[in-house]
Amino acid sequence: MQLFRCPNCRHWRCFQCDDRKGYQLRCCQCGELAFAGQWYYGERRGRPHDLEYSPRLGTGRPPDASKPIVCGLIELLERYEIPLNAFSRRTTISAWAIRQGRAGVRSLSVTQENLIKVTTERIKAGRIWLRRKTRQRWDLEWINPPYRQSCAKNLSHCQGGLLPSSCPRNWAACGLSNTDWEAVEKIHQTYAEQ
Repeated sequence: MQLFRCPNCRHWRCFQCDDRKGYQLRCCQCGELAFAGQWYYGERRGRPHDLEYSPRLGTGRPPDASKPIVCGLIELLERYEIPLNAFSRRTTISAWAIRQGRAGVRSLSVTQENLIKVTTERIKAGRIWLRRKTRQRWDLEWINPPYRQSCAKNLSHCQGGLLPSSCPRNWAACGLSNTDWEAVEKIHQTYAEQ
């Protein structure tokens, strides 16, 4: 679709602009008469995205719509030292799209935002765990049954933690103060066997 402007006042051609003669057009705003070729050719040619008000106003999402969700995700990944590539492999959302969403350049789809929310909740609940696959590759895996909060020191007055560095008392001697996922998984496996 192309829209055409008046050569005199730059008004976009509308249904009220008179074109009875066929070769001449009269602008409804300035009332000037000009040849149709002056309306149609050269720099006066425009497209709908050149309009001051978009014809589809309110139908799109702003580019920074998913920025709060992605920033919350990045904070979670940095807090628990989860690689972004491991998260993107688990959710099939590209790391590039997540970085674009964090910068506010491009928003993610609503389905991707919901997938990020559900996956982060499952990580916090201990249903998805970070495991080493090779020397350099880590992957998020589904755990059944999920790990539960436990105290590494077997204290009755401590509610315990679930993820690495989640000791509620921040004791250096506690095994849950460690940031190593494998060491914390061993602690949870000993409690699961009991």
